Amino acid sequence: MGRDRKRRKVDVPPVPDGVGGKAFGDAVRVSERLRSRVLYANPVCLLCTRGRGEGARANVMTISWLTCINNNGVFFMSMNEHRASAGNVYDAEGDAYFADAEFVLNVPVQGAEALLRRVGGETGKEVDKFGTLGLKRTAPGAWESPATCDGDLALDHPLVVAHLACRVLEGRRGHGHHLLTCEVQDAYVRARYWAGDTFRPTDPALPPYLTFFGAGVFGGAAPGLLPGAPQPGAAGEPVPAAEAAGEPSS
Repeated sequence: MGRDRKRRKVDVPPVPDGVGGKAFGDAVRVSERLRSRVLYANPVCLLCTRGRGEGARANVMTISWLTCINNNGVFFMSMNEHRASAGNVYDAEGDAYFADAEFVLNVPVQGAEALLRRVGGETGKEVDKFGTLGLKRTAPGAWESPATCDGDLALDHPLVVAHLACRVLEGRRGHGHHLLTCEVQDAYVRARYWAGDTFRPTDPALPPYLTFFGAGVFGGAAPGLLPGAPQPGAAGEPVPAAEAAGEPSS
């Protein structure tokens, strides 16, 4: 069942936006109008949720079934209803989604494939994945933080390059999944992966973030067209008006 929710923002320190974001330590805080761009390429993510109810625990799962709905951070996400994380966003007794169902999408890069398989191979119903896998939690944007807080949901991991603090707006059950409309409330990207106004490696030598083919097979998502074709936005190449305005060109 979906229910209208009052918009509620994450309590974060006010940081003014620049052209595409504001430097915040080693991270860039992405401006609100560009938050959806972190999800444009449908990167594989590690989704972290808080535990609900007595005996429930925070959990982390691998997810890639998500896509943008608009350029203002609203996106669609499909989550198998049998996953342990589902119980942290959906109240089965009340047959409704928790009004404060918040989570963090952590975007890893190439080199994290073994971690992603281990996360997917464990169940949060039986083990504390954070402890078992040695995953340190931190506040969004706070990489290499000396402090660890069990209430935080962002991952302080060298192969995680983006944190998106999100909430569930509404949802419904269908086809064995929770079909969720969600909103990015805040987003941080490691500076070396934010190229002015797009989420991509700033150096070709940097590992790309990942896409998923199924059957445990991952691939890299990196910018580039067919050999010999010009890259839009490169020197001397005009950017389509729709894209410049924030909308993907048709």
